[in-house]
Amino acid sequence: MIPVLICPVINRFDLLERMLPSVASSVEQIVIVDNSITGYQAPPEIERVAYIRPPLQGLGYGGGINAGIIQTSEAPWWAWSNADIVFGPDDPAEIERQMSQPGPRVMTFGFAWGALNREAIDRVGLIDDWTYHPIYFDDNDYQRRCELGGVEWVGYQGGIRHGEKGAGTDGSVTIGEERFKKANHVSFPINEQRYVEKWGGMPGSERFTTPWDTGYPLWYTKPDIDGKRDRRW
Repeated sequence: MIPVLICPVINRFDLLERMLPSVASSVEQIVIVDNSITGYQAPPEIERVAYIRPPLQGLGYGGGINAGIIQTSEAPWWAWSNADIVFGPDDPAEIERQMSQPGPRVMTFGFAWGALNREAIDRVGLIDDWTYHPIYFDDNDYQRRCELGGVEWVGYQGGIRHGEKGAGTDGSVTIGEERFKKANHVSFPINEQRYVEKWGGMPGSERFTTPWDTGYPLWYTKPDIDGKRDRRW
């Protein structure tokens, strides 16, 4: 069984209701992070569901994953998923098999789906939702830290499908909505610049081996209240 599945969602709850049945029977606890702050309720046939609803502003993608982890701190490992994912019938068992292996590990399919264990968090910390908000470059940052921290990074697709049609990668369903597309035009370049500042270059061209070239641990980040305000979706 997958101990915890965290689902940060800001729109397209119809796709969430398509995704959940593809994996719910193999999950001990589902945590839905409702970044739309609408009070969504999963269908009654989906069991063992908990909700996180920030009262005023969404937590973002990485922040939603972090919140789900913090609220289920007894778990040995955690998975997360976009709403626009569909799991194949053999995927939950294979995910469990691989995540049961010893050592720090992250599995992911382009960060649209992923899993990480306690050992990975011990090495490199949680997702940096201060530097990158509400989404984008948080995945590059986590991979960079895992590579530097000796955390195994496993790319896994299996039978998983991503996109509105569930048949491939159709691009982001979230930013296909006009209001989020406009917001992303603001937040994306800010996150990009923050990545360059933190690691000394774009993904693949980094110069720093510690955050902001400070010598501080890989889990170190800088609180950025104004930045979260400026990148709010």
